Amino acid sequence: MAADTVCTLVPYFKVKPGQLAAFKAGVAGFVERTKSEKGCVHYAFSFDGDTAHCREGYDDAAALLAHLDNVGALLGETLKIADITRLEVHAPAAEIDKLRGPLAAMVTAVMPGTACIALATAAASSTAVSTLTWGPASIVAHAPT
Repeated sequence: MAADTVCTLVPYFKVKPGQLAAFKAGVAGFVERTKSEKGCVHYAFSFDGDTAHCREGYDDAAALLAHLDNVGALLGETLKIADITRLEVHAPAAEIDKLRGPLAAMVTAVMPGTACIALATAAASSTAVSTLTWGPASIVAHAPT
């Protein structure tokens, strides 16, 4: 069995008042753009009122970073009508190490006033999975057991 390198990116968006229809219309652009990405394992949005959650999976850190480059302009437009309130990254520790710097720079730009509030590692079968979480300091993050 090949080593696990899969990275999951989980952004949570709070859509600004009166902008939900525009946000949902923009989701189609993200989905269409992501279809061309070779390293994308899964990509979908779900909604709970004005909160949106994107469930994304990539073959490895390089594929995740390529995705962010691919959708960068769309994300910039989306951030005019929504805020990212929380961002989680789940991946093997070696892949997290590759993402930590590039994602920290991006988070500083798109989530001002937030910080990496948790780094947790849990052993699941033979693979240790790490989680990075960015959000407001009031969020309490717990390491999985």
